[in-house]
Amino acid sequence: ELAPRGARPGLTTGGRTAAYQPAADVLRAAGPEVLSRFEQQQFEARVATFVGLGAPEDLARDIALLRPMVATADIGDLANELGWSAPAMARLYHQVGAAFDFDRLRVAAGSVPSGDHFDRLAVRRLIQDLMAEQQQLTRAVAKASVEAAGASEETAEQAVDAWIGTRMGQVESLRAAVDEIETSGAGWTFAKLTIANGAIREVLGS
Repeated sequence: ELAPRGARPGLTTGGRTAAYQPAADVLRAAGPEVLSRFEQQQFEARVATFVGLGAPEDLARDIALLRPMVATADIGDLANELGWSAPAMARLYHQVGAAFDFDRLRVAAGSVPSGDHFDRLAVRRLIQDLMAEQQQLTRAVAKASVEAAGASEETAEQAVDAWIGTRMGQVESLRAAVDEIETSGAGWTFAKLTIANGAIREVLGS
């Protein structure tokens, strides 16, 4: 079984909880405010679904927040590494997710039909690759910025745009590829996700 995304190697379950509990508590308190606009829309849609099924709204919001909280370990590690607060790093992390279409690709990966265990394992590993790449890009943007870049959605977006700079052509090609696949009408497949991930790797290598 694959280790949880972002977990420090060698930690026991208790050690992992102790290591990431502070970041998890802070990010849970911050709520959806640190997410990208796309993820906020996804969050509100999940809340509406749970409420429609009869869940109290407070409980629905708590449960709906669990999905983006999967990035807590990555965000916590970056915050500790670079000396940022967890909410500031989270805003930057999620704006990187929006700028490079990580948000849309993770949702797309979740929609890919899984015929058997190996199909599910392949998709799961691709999602882990996407999260590792998002962490890598966030680290690069954060190192080129200051913690104040994570003060708001606007400042985080500006920091990401500044880092992209001359890479804009590659980023636009990535977005165009994702748009083309989404509008193809044939739906997402593992092969299409791999093509999109290849475009991200080109940006990482630049």
